[in-house]
Order: sequence, then structure tokens, then C-alpha cells
Amino acid sequence: YVGSGMNAPGRMAFDAHGDIWVNNNFQTPGTTPGLNLTALGATGQPLLGSPFTGGGVSGSGWGIAVDHHGRVWLANFAGNSVSLFNRHGRALSPPGGYTKGGYSKPQGLAIDQHGNVWVANFGNDSVTLIPHGNPRRARNITGGGLHNPFGIQVDARGDVWVSDGAESAGPGAVTELLPDGRPTASSPITGGGLRSPQGVALDSRGNVWIANLFDPAVTRLSPDGTISADSPDRRVR
Repeated sequence: YVGSGMNAPGRMAFDAHGDIWVNNNFQTPGTTPGLNLTALGATGQPLLGSPFTGGGVSGSGWGIAVDHHGRVWLANFAGNSVSLFNRHGRALSPPGGYTKGGYSKPQGLAIDQHGNVWVANFGNDSVTLIPHGNPRRARNITGGGLHNPFGIQVDARGDVWVSDGAESAGPGAVTELLPDGRPTASSPITGGGLRSPQGVALDSRGNVWIANLFDPAVTRLSPDGTISADSPDRRVR
């Protein structure tokens, strides 16, 4: 499937109707930050007049999620902001995006069971929490070993898992935040072959899986944050 404004698409999210929302790293022509959002129907055809622009979209390559109201949230790496669209593709955020909350080169974005939006800020070692999707109340969270955070996911308890040390040659780590944003006592979690960890996913048993950019390996954490015995134990050379 091609067209509909797609250029270097990074991630995608599905809504309750099975429609696909895709963010784009680049803008045609060249590699300037992407300025649009793509929507595809369940059959892969452009939807609702896609692509959509406005709302401050600027280099939204990795962070995208659909909330409980069917609204689409984007993290803008180039714009140091987040954008919001309704389920029809209309921008709800202002022309410069939402900027309150200390965004700095944001990457991963996730939404929890209560509609809170969590954003990993690669540029300033922090996570931004948007309580109940209200951008006026956004606040910045640090600590717990947060360093060049990239991927972010929420488990069934509402705990937030963040991959740390993206694009760094040294050992990586994972930070676990409680639903109120406080880092757990065990954070940062290290070992298990973590090296430039980026993508984060959770399975049905609550295990946390992390993809390592600088090592041909995947790391698995148990739901309590311990490194699983079947994870690699590579040393950085």
C-alpha cells in the first residue's frame, strides 16, 4: 500500500474501527521533517481525505497512539511538541502543537487505562505526563535512570515501561514508572543484553520485551522487572 502522503513512515496505530493511522518521518521531497498524518481504511485504502496536516505535526516518526475517544496523539521529534487529531482527521491542537510539559525530541507515546498520555523525551532525559489527556496540565518527570528514553508502553497495572540509552554505545537500561509517575525502587533496570534499547512491547502475561538496536538480541523482563534467565548476557566490547 502506497500513497496518501506516506514518506518514511515510522509507526502506526489502529483505532476501534480497524482503521490505521500512520505518522511520517519525512516530507516530500527530501528528508525535511514530515508535516502530515496518514489514515488508511481496513483494506489499506486512503481514508477521510488523507493525508492530514496542521496541528503542529513536525517530524512525527515514532510516537503515535489512539485514545479512548478515538483521538490520535502524535509526538513531534522536530517540533518539540505533541499533536492531537479527532477521529475524522481534523487537527485539535494549535498550529504549533501542544508544547507545555517539557517536550524535547519526543519519541515514544503511550496511553494508559485512565486516558493519561505518556511521552518519552529523547532530548532531555525525561517523560511527560498529560493527565487524562489534558495538555494544559502536562508535567515533566525525571529520575529513575531516564536517559535518552525512546520506547514507552503501559502494562495492565498502569505501570509505565521506558527504554533508556537509545542510540548510545554503552549499556542500556529500562525505567519503570508507577501510575503516578514515581520511578520504582528497582529502576533503572540493567543487564540482559540491553544496548541502545528502543522498541518496547508487552505480552498477555505482562512480560516486557525490548528490542536492542546495537545488539542482535531481544531482552525480556518479567512483570516484576527482573531480567529473565533466557535473555542474553552480552558485555559491551
